[in-house]
Amino acid sequence: MRNGRNLKGNKIVWGHAEEWPNYTMVYLWHEILHEYMDNTDLNHALIELITDYELRHQLGGPDYPPFTTGHEYLQKIEEALLPSWKKYLASDNKNFAEFRKEVEKIREINKK
Repeated sequence: MRNGRNLKGNKIVWGHAEEWPNYTMVYLWHEILHEYMDNTDLNHALIELITDYELRHQLGGPDYPPFTTGHEYLQKIEEALLPSWKKYLASDNKNFAEFRKEVEKIREINKK
C-alpha cells in the first residue's frame, strides 16, 4: 500500500513511506478529518489547507502556495480559498464551522 484512506467508522488504513519530515503525522490528521467532514471537493480542499499545507508548514515544512503536495484537481479551489483562509488564520475568533459556511456561500456565488 502506498497511501492512506479513511474507511469511516474510525478506521484508517495506512501504509506510506516518510517522504519528508512529519509526513505520517500530517497525513494521519488528513485522514482523521475525513471522518468528520463529508466527501466533497470543498471539504477535501479545506482538509488539505488544514493538514497538507498549514500543519506541515507549522511543523517546519515549506510555505504555501505553491500547492504541490495535495491533489492536483483541488488546487484551483485551494487558490480561491487562500485569501479567506489567511484571514481566518489571522483572526482572533476562530470558528471553523462558520468559516466553512462562509466559503461555501462564496463558492456558490462564484459558480453562478
